[in-house]
Amino acid sequence: MLDLRSNLFQVTPIEGTSPAFKNTVDPNPANLFLSATATDVNFLKLVEGAATEKGDNQYITNYVITEDLAGDTRIKHTNVDLGAYEYQGTLPVALTSFTAKKSNTNVQLQWKVATEFNNEKFVVEHSSDLVSFKKLTEILSKGDTQNELVYNFTDHNPIAGNNYYRLSQVDKDGSEKVLGVEVVKFDFSKLEVTIYPNPAKDFIKLNIGIEEASAKVKLISLSGQTLLSKKIATTGTIYLDIRNVKSGNYILQVESGKRISVHKMIVLK
Repeated sequence: MLDLRSNLFQVTPIEGTSPAFKNTVDPNPANLFLSATATDVNFLKLVEGAATEKGDNQYITNYVITEDLAGDTRIKHTNVDLGAYEYQGTLPVALTSFTAKKSNTNVQLQWKVATEFNNEKFVVEHSSDLVSFKKLTEILSKGDTQNELVYNFTDHNPIAGNNYYRLSQVDKDGSEKVLGVEVVKFDFSKLEVTIYPNPAKDFIKLNIGIEEASAKVKLISLSGQTLLSKKIATTGTIYLDIRNVKSGNYILQVESGKRISVHKMIVLK
């Protein structure tokens, strides 16, 4: 038998169906409440975390609810909290939006916050399956503020298929909270490109099997910086001069129209 005590739910009627339950927040009451003891003065008062900012503001608007059970403001931050009481403390970050959009063959990420308090940094991660995430970057907080702030990051190396981007926030005490996940899908048609040698020292040789007369080639660092970018003819063998490129691991990207070919390259001096 499923024990649902000390959990929080939001009952969401789906139009044309019976009500459906969602937002089972956490099986551990310590992650939800200051106290789960009915005789305690803090009984069912929320802690910042699993239940905060998880409700649907539409219910508050529809039923004109302005106060919680204690008489405090019902929507203290951006979204209503789950439960009878609204968390009245200060959230580390009040996120107002998080978007991920295509920009040619890149993905532009942007997020906006209404306030920040005691925030150390943001972490952006990437996944192709929503299971295994790899960190793309960390962006330091711009400091405590009551004014809107905007943050941006560009992923220069999305993959074919689904690209999931997870945004998290890390407090100065090290605690971490996921703020949101966005997805962008790319349908890349691969180019037939032969690249050699790899590892390379002074030149990279390319043979491109396409009908188009030209293509664009880029050499990109693992941090996303474009080191070389040039338009090349696609006939014969093309030589890419890398004599001024330091030893390391890179991404070589060849584009023609909507088709793209991406290769891992090693430069050894």
